[in-house]
Amino acid sequence: MTLEQLQQSINQLYWWDGYERQAALERLNNCFEPILFPHLLRKLSDYIPINRQLASQHLLAWAKRPECADLCVEYFLDLLAIQKRIRIVDGVEELLFSRLDERLEKIEQIILDQQGELSRKLYQYLKTHKKLSDSELLSLSKYANDQFIRFDWVNDLLQKDCHFIKQQFSLVKHIDVKKQILVFLLNRNELDEIILLEALNCFHTSILDIAIFALKKRQFDFYSYFNKTQINMLSDYQRKLRTIQMILLDWNKVDFILILRHLDDKNIIFSILIKAIKLNYLSERDIIQFLISKNIKYPYTLLRKFMPVLSVNLDQIEDFYALCIEEITIDQRLAIYSYLPFWEKLSWLSRIYMYCENKQENDQILLCLGELLKLIKYQYYAPLWSVEIKQQSRTMTQAMFKRYELEETHKIEYDKVMNFLQ
Repeated sequence: MTLEQLQQSINQLYWWDGYERQAALERLNNCFEPILFPHLLRKLSDYIPINRQLASQHLLAWAKRPECADLCVEYFLDLLAIQKRIRIVDGVEELLFSRLDERLEKIEQIILDQQGELSRKLYQYLKTHKKLSDSELLSLSKYANDQFIRFDWVNDLLQKDCHFIKQQFSLVKHIDVKKQILVFLLNRNELDEIILLEALNCFHTSILDIAIFALKKRQFDFYSYFNKTQINMLSDYQRKLRTIQMILLDWNKVDFILILRHLDDKNIIFSILIKAIKLNYLSERDIIQFLISKNIKYPYTLLRKFMPVLSVNLDQIEDFYALCIEEITIDQRLAIYSYLPFWEKLSWLSRIYMYCENKQENDQILLCLGELLKLIKYQYYAPLWSVEIKQQSRTMTQAMFKRYELEETHKIEYDKVMNFLQ
């Protein structure tokens, strides 16, 4: 049976006609391709008894094969779903679950490596059926890659004395565990300056926030701490960390920019600037001025990440586009369009239509403009712009309407726009 024929037969297992499903099950009787396994598990609850029987016979034969144990682990969620179904064939479930005991090492490895529903359900299975000792389960929970599984170990850890918990803070690598330890010690008033300074030198904002909050309560001298090491003696890693600390402390922007100027890696600078604008530490104008002064330009794929957090100042948006290393297409210029209010949308179209180089691009502008003009009837107030900006927008809008010969075809909308922009 070819792969295409196999897929067709699998699809037939879900047809509404029970006879067709029966024919597919009979045709697949001697097929033991791994892709078929989860579908047979689902057919164990088919509402036609003969189809349930055929699926169970196939699975009972498969259970004797060596690869069945690995398939039971891989499709454990499908196997688990059998328990919640009304129609089922007795004996199959127990046999398949018994094969899991042959692959306990593989199950443990999945729990250590993977995140998500599969690893969590496998851990719960080991715990519920006592397949491992309590100490082995705790060790597995400690090093698991899923934070919900680690919860067991964290709960056990927080029952220990504070000295031991502080030692674990330095040893654990998972941020969620570090955060829970910090919060626990903070609530117990057991945080000392050593552990707080260690937390202060962590890149993760959630850890830094707690450290800064606790240090501020202690009247910690951040100024002296920052001045212990000269900027030119810091590594790029330390400079990046220092800028993140300054953002969260709302530090003097002159000092922040000074450190930023010592960084040469454009990607590091970009990640810092994104965080600074998202946390309202720097304005768009600050970022534009800095990038111009450093003569830094970025590809559009990076610059577009600024778009959702920019204000609706169209001049500044154009300044951002000027920092792009490649020519920006009409599609890219329209990417910001959906984030703008009505009048800014109209003004933005009047700015970018001149970049159109072919009929397709002009059609895009016309489509946006046509949809926008349908909404003019819902506008009752003029934009809150200065007289100068209104006059500039009026002139540019007139030119756009003239370019596309819309003054007559959309005369009512055109007149209303012009009246609002007087």
